[in-house]
Amino acid sequence: MADNVVDNAIAHNDPGGWISVAVRAEGDDAGAVFLVVESSGPVLDQRQVTELARPFRRLGADRTGTGRGSGLGLSIVAAIAEAHHGTLDLYARPDGGPRVTIALPGTDGGATAETRDTERGVAR
Repeated sequence: MADNVVDNAIAHNDPGGWISVAVRAEGDDAGAVFLVVESSGPVLDQRQVTELARPFRRLGADRTGTGRGSGLGLSIVAAIAEAHHGTLDLYARPDGGPRVTIALPGTDGGATAETRDTERGVAR
């Protein structure tokens, strides 16, 4: 997911533009975790940006440049986030470019009791 979103920010950015990547957690140890990727670019229509999470949706040729990609990347990101009880939010920044936020529920580090015991050398 992260690779796709960062790659999109690079591929669809303006020449000499900027990219911001941030990760943050909210709440206690089991709170939500967010990956936020923003980039510069032209002012985008929010309705079109929201549609990018649907399969085969792309913006015009001025945004897609070389014709790379099929328009599946963000729909796959959305499906993966949903499979992990998370969300994908696409936002057209007022100054131009998109903000992409992936939110996933936090865990205790992802280790189950079996995994923790195995890490200590106790196999079950």
